[in-house]
Amino acid sequence: MIKKLCFLLVLLTGHLQVLAQINKHSIDMQGDTAIAVLDYKGPRPSNQDCLSIHFPLQAYLDKGSFLNDQLRDFQDPDLHFAKKDELAWLQIDKLLLNDKEVVASLESEFLELPLDQNDSLQIHIEYRFLLPDAKFTGNGRLKSESRIIDLLPRIILHSQHRHPLSYNYDGYFASEHFQLSLHLPEGKEVVSNLPIQVRQGEWFHFAGQSKSLQFFIAKHWEIYELKSGSKLYLSQADPIFPANLELALEEADAFFKQEIGRELSQKRNYIFLDSKKGEYQSAELISLKRPKDWIDLRFDLVQALAESFFRYQKATDGWQRPWIARGIPYYYKYQFIESRYPQKRWIPFQSPILNGLFGFDEFDFAYQNRFLFLFLQRQGLDQSLSCPVDSLSRLNYEAISQAKSFLVLSHLRAYLSPRDFVRSMHNFAANDSAASSYTALEYSLRYYSPKNMDWFFGPALHSAGLYDYQLVRQEHCPTVSTATIRNTGDLALPYSLTGFKDGKAVLTEWYGGHEGKRSVQMYHEEYDKVVINAHLNHAEYRQKNNTYYNRWLLPRMEPLSFQLYNSFEAAEASQIFYVPSVYYNAYDQFLLGINLSNRSILVQKPFEYLLVPEYSTGTGKLTGTASAAYNWVLPKSNFFRQIRLGVYSRYNHYDRDLAYYRISPSLNLYLRKKYPRSPYIQSLRFRGVLLNRELAPDQENPQGNLETASFSVFNANYRMEYTSLLRPTIFRFHFEAADQFGKIFADYDQRWMLPNKKWLILRGFAGAFLYNNLADQGLRDNYYSFGLSGTPDYLFDYYFIGRSDQSGIWSRQFFTTDGGFKSETQAFADSWLLSSNLSVPFVGPLGAFADIAWSEEQMYWDYGVRLALLTDFVELYLPIQNQDRNFYSEANYLSNVRFVLDLQLGNIINRLRRGYY
Repeated sequence: MIKKLCFLLVLLTGHLQVLAQINKHSIDMQGDTAIAVLDYKGPRPSNQDCLSIHFPLQAYLDKGSFLNDQLRDFQDPDLHFAKKDELAWLQIDKLLLNDKEVVASLESEFLELPLDQNDSLQIHIEYRFLLPDAKFTGNGRLKSESRIIDLLPRIILHSQHRHPLSYNYDGYFASEHFQLSLHLPEGKEVVSNLPIQVRQGEWFHFAGQSKSLQFFIAKHWEIYELKSGSKLYLSQADPIFPANLELALEEADAFFKQEIGRELSQKRNYIFLDSKKGEYQSAELISLKRPKDWIDLRFDLVQALAESFFRYQKATDGWQRPWIARGIPYYYKYQFIESRYPQKRWIPFQSPILNGLFGFDEFDFAYQNRFLFLFLQRQGLDQSLSCPVDSLSRLNYEAISQAKSFLVLSHLRAYLSPRDFVRSMHNFAANDSAASSYTALEYSLRYYSPKNMDWFFGPALHSAGLYDYQLVRQEHCPTVSTATIRNTGDLALPYSLTGFKDGKAVLTEWYGGHEGKRSVQMYHEEYDKVVINAHLNHAEYRQKNNTYYNRWLLPRMEPLSFQLYNSFEAAEASQIFYVPSVYYNAYDQFLLGINLSNRSILVQKPFEYLLVPEYSTGTGKLTGTASAAYNWVLPKSNFFRQIRLGVYSRYNHYDRDLAYYRISPSLNLYLRKKYPRSPYIQSLRFRGVLLNRELAPDQENPQGNLETASFSVFNANYRMEYTSLLRPTIFRFHFEAADQFGKIFADYDQRWMLPNKKWLILRGFAGAFLYNNLADQGLRDNYYSFGLSGTPDYLFDYYFIGRSDQSGIWSRQFFTTDGGFKSETQAFADSWLLSSNLSVPFVGPLGAFADIAWSEEQMYWDYGVRLALLTDFVELYLPIQNQDRNFYSEANYLSNVRFVLDLQLGNIINRLRRGYY
């Protein structure tokens, strides 16, 4: 009884605060600009000496705002380079705080005002604003409509809710009672999450309780009345849309009634837009992009309804707990698809033959969560679920709110049992108190669970350590069945064991987490196989060690699966991918082979191999490539985040009828970032390169041709990459040692993105020999010298089509290394070399280049025209002049044209991922 009275007292107090609060907005839209007034009256916030007023529009103006940072992280520079007439604009004309005028200087999103000792708080703001172009975030001015999505000023009463504007509107606002009057130009209509009270000509008057202020303004909205009394708003007439929406709502309501004990479609209106960016809803209005088909409508609607409820109706701080605000809605979307549309695939082909051939039909729609999670965790880049929005890296912003949330909640559901999980969520959904959603969720889960929940509210939420168990063996004796489990990860979370007989699960048993190795007793049965976590959807680092078969040969190996080209990692199969391969160089001609590998699409595996036997059509010989590598992810406390140890070998021809064999053991160490959103990526690599070359029969004195002899080189290098979109930087430092030479060299690549989104590139190089026995013996300008026009590539790191050609088109291929000159100089340095290279873009691919260098008391320079068809990968250079020659006046000018052609897939992937992690 006392608890009920306390609850009623808290509820009554909250209502009295709302009644004592006045929150009035008046907005007069005059074309693209507006004149606005905000009047606020309420109690003074306790235990605070200052007050924050949030002006979200300022986020578009402030290049250092969180929103600007996010868009740059998304590799989108449009807002940064926006023209003045595309940006928002905001000016405060008058500000009164408790009837005293305050001079307001607005430089960021938040205006800080000192508070006096009054018990009440009165704020009056007169301001003018211009909405931003909606192309940046979908919010603001469109061609024929406008959107004002949580862009109006808000009073921040509690400092813990002081969150900046983000792309997905992650900030938290308390529910407030608003009165808002909006004047629109003639011929405009508006849809809002607030109830409209009255319309007087072009004035629209709204009033209601909400956390959001959202307005969709257009010339016309088609309005349909649904059976439930809700309204549907469309930009154009579509008489069949309401019936399809109602069918989708019925299906969604049936799903939520089963899962959380209540229907979510009631007391909500619906608006469908031709375009929408960002993730936002409100408790009163569901806004979605018009779906491609009626099935997608159901999926999007389930997520939107769940977000409307869990994020906006519940007391959820989406900034501090994105895994609740956005993660739970994503979870229910995938749960809905799994239960209602299990045939839905992530990447479907129209042809069943192609589906089967590539194996994509094996991966359900929810597999994309495992893919994204493993992509990050296998590189040591995963973050914990409890991370707030401003500490998440670009990809973790999606991985936490979607992928990892789904996997951890799915594991929790399996651990509790679907029945107890559903009962807990029923209780959580029914709890309408003002308590935070996290507190209410923890109470509900602990109340209905007979099992220990400390692992979930402890390491599962707050740690980014590895969760990984290995099934070492399973034994069946006359009286007992046991399994030996080793924890190879960092977290001691619970796991399940499922015994299978004749292809069917016999029984699933759960065990508490433990460290090290432990034998556990199972339900006594002679199983065909035993599987750890057979439910698959869980955040485990490696699932390939989860199965043990009842057989004497290779009991821990999954069945072999041969698949064409490539596919995603399948936990239930030992995959071998095969694909015909065709390569070309000037000496082997076409290399026809088959690529055999276990490497999955983008996601690294703990062990990877590659075998490519090839037939050389130019020589009639067998050639090929092979490699094998182990990958380790280290604990978060370690200085390194990942270690890769591998060996790489290749046998091809480097000249006509002359072959080479290269083998290179390598150790890569990837340094951990100081903080997850750090733009710096650092790594160390130690490798040996052993090269064995065939010599031409006419080379009678191989010792005199040391540049073509076999050799071995030790190489150590440090690489630092600054992944800023606007000014990315790469710095590399190398140390090399061999019998005949030792040297150090470094290069620095600095780029600036210009407003035309082209790159201004400045590169520097410095190198010096520590010792050079060949030069000391009089063999100057030898194979290991620094090349002014690029490296001779004695380590065979680059893909040269005609690496030994002295004339013809392939002799003009080069890479921007060493001196980096774009004209062919045939100049080398045996002691030291300093150089600088500049590339300036003009229009389209057209630009200019200039190089300058100093070497052993000589200076070199050149300049010319650059055609960057695909920067760094396909470039054409037309030299005009250097220190010795006027290229433009030479008879055979085309012989001086050089080009960059980089077809290495790893380099392309590195460029695409820049800035995302």
